[in-house]
Amino acid sequence: MANPLYEKLEAQVSAAMDEMVTTSAFAELFTTSATNVMAATRLVNGAIDQAVRATRLAARDDVADLARQLARTEDKLERMLVLVEQLQQQVGELQAAVTGPPLASRAAHNGNGSAATVPAPAEAVAVEPAAPVTRRPPRRRTAP
Repeated sequence: MANPLYEKLEAQVSAAMDEMVTTSAFAELFTTSATNVMAATRLVNGAIDQAVRATRLAARDDVADLARQLARTEDKLERMLVLVEQLQQQVGELQAAVTGPPLASRAAHNGNGSAATVPAPAEAVAVEPAAPVTRRPPRRRTAP
């Protein structure tokens, strides 16, 4: 019983809607509504942008710029670490060349048979080795 009544009502509403959609008044109303929605969206986006600026929060572009700067700084630091390691190796080689073998192996005997250490030559510069530099694995870059 309800099914034929429902179908008849649905057909009438469908016909009325089709007739309404084909009119120029509906097109004007639809255009005006779409324009108003776009204007309201622009206003809301502007208000959000001003609120973010007022709170001095970083925007997405600011964070992306900082990420690029951080990546460049990390690359420079990695190059510096490599250079420091090379310089440490060179200093070690030069120190070994200037001072010869370590002091313990250069023990000399004084006249009575006891061991006495021989001081390093005066021109040798004692350089204390720095702590070893540990390298981090390179950081994966993500696209902004």
